[in-house]
Parts: sequence; C-alpha cells; structure tokens
Amino acid sequence: MDKAIVLNKLQNTDFSNIQRSKLKQVLIFVCGYETRSLVFYKKIKEIFNLEDIYCIQLDDFDIHDFSKNNRTVIRDKLSILQYSNLIDSLKDILSKYSKVDGGVDYHIDYSSMPRSIYCRLPHLITPHLRVLDSCSFWYVPGTYVETDSSFPTAGIEDFKLFSGRSSLNPELRTHFIGLGFDKIRSQAIWTTLDPSNLVSFVADPAVTNNHSKKSYDANELIINNSKELIKLPVSNFLSSLSTLIDWVKSFHELGDVILVPDGPKPLVMASSLIPNLVGKPGITCFHVSNHNSKDYIPVNVKPINYLAPFGFKFYGNK
Repeated sequence: MDKAIVLNKLQNTDFSNIQRSKLKQVLIFVCGYETRSLVFYKKIKEIFNLEDIYCIQLDDFDIHDFSKNNRTVIRDKLSILQYSNLIDSLKDILSKYSKVDGGVDYHIDYSSMPRSIYCRLPHLITPHLRVLDSCSFWYVPGTYVETDSSFPTAGIEDFKLFSGRSSLNPELRTHFIGLGFDKIRSQAIWTTLDPSNLVSFVADPAVTNNHSKKSYDANELIINNSKELIKLPVSNFLSSLSTLIDWVKSFHELGDVILVPDGPKPLVMASSLIPNLVGKPGITCFHVSNHNSKDYIPVNVKPINYLAPFGFKFYGNK
C-alpha cells in the first residue's frame, strides 16, 4: 500500500464522547470468536436506534466452539459481509453513503479484526468522507490467556510489505519492532530480521499495569539488545502516533526505517499508517502474518468490563 493519506482533524476519542446525533450512524464490526467482539455493538445500540449495521463474518467463524454464543447476533437485523469479497463490499457501502444528504458518522470496531482488514480501512474510507462526515475507530480492551502456546509464531515467509517504499542502497537500516505478550513470536521476528540497528516499542501505559509487565517480562532479551526502547500509551492514539513519527523521522536521517509492529492493535494501526502519513521513500512497514499450525487454537479475548472502549476519530475534508 503506497498511497499518501491525510487524517483530517485527527483526535482521540472514548465512549463517553459519543452523543446522540441527527447524522446517520453506520457501524462496521466483526462478529468473531472473541467474546469482546460484541461489546461495542451492544453499547452503541443503547445510544442509537441503529439501522445501518454491517457485520464482517470471518472465514473460520463456524469452526470454533466458543463462537456459538455470538451467532445470535448474526440473526439480528444487520447486513453480513463475507471476508472473501470484503473490500469490494466496503467500497460499495461507502459509495452509497457518500450520496446521503447530511453527514455520516462511521463507527469501526476493530477490536476483533485481523490486521489484514483494519489497517487497510483508513486508506479505504478517507476518499469517501465529506466535510460533515466522520470516522471513529474503536478498540475494546481485552484480557488474554497466559500460555505462550496460544499465540501464533512466525517464519520468514510470513513477512509482507504493507506500506511505504524502501530506498536504494541505504547507508543504514533501522528496524522498529513492536513487542507484545508473545515471547516466541517476538524472538522469531527478531532472529529472522537480525537487525543491526534495533529500536523496540511497547505499550506503556498499557490497558492495565499487568499488561505492561507481561510485555517487559516476555521481551527482556530483545529490549536489552535495543538501541532505544519507546514507551507508548496504548489508550492515547494521537500521542502514540506522533511519538513514533518523531522517532522514525529521527532515524530516517541516518537511513531506511523498517517498522515491524506486533502487540496491541492500536500500536499496530499507528505503525502501519506512518509510511503513508510521512510520505517519504525509505520508510516501510511490514506485517507478520500468523504462521498457524494444525494445533493452533485461536485466542478468545474477553473484555475488561470496567474499561470503556477508546479510539481515534477523523473527519472528511472535501
């Protein structure tokens, strides 16, 4: 993905900012196997009498036993989007609402979306936003299981260029690696890349103090081998994004910067946007896909009920 992007009037938001509005409200979310995938859907329906609801159904939804409790939502009054032709379906939806009189507020709950979907959505949505339109990306904090075996690992074939363009023969390459809970996966990324100049970033403050501690404990070796460790507040998207951009620009003066995000979705999203927000050659972002074995059991992330959804919001400018 190599197109410049502008997020007009970008700002942080949280659920307390949602107010009743006469503008049309559109919700897009995933009804997946994670328990938290229904949290935002239920909360926003308490505020708005939503009629424009689009639910993305992942290809592996039906094979997980713990998806059964979410199937009742599929029978609700909403439109089902199949993963196999999702991008075309979303383009049609956005084109339809761009003709609606007045403004449209889009709400994207990306808590349970795979990064192959949610990181593409800002680029997909921004061309369709008019002056009165807005788009909010929402994240529901969740709690994860304790065992390493529940996480996917990674191999060299799993590294895919997501955004940006590299330079020809840069003097130096600096890798920015995002760290999460998965020690095995993080070390697989580190050893596969074998970076000569390494910068790590981690969610701190994370959604809980325990989340931060787990990230530090899992990645002690990588952190000790990093030239810099950047601490990013996961619930403050604007701060995390601007801090990362400042660090990327600083190291870009020395050569190419390669972002390889992992860890919480808000930091993966921020990292993925940076090459096209900065708009300079020599800044790239690679995604590491899930290297799933036959024995892999997906993680059923449960919501942290005392924490409200949070996210970021931007507006149209045409």
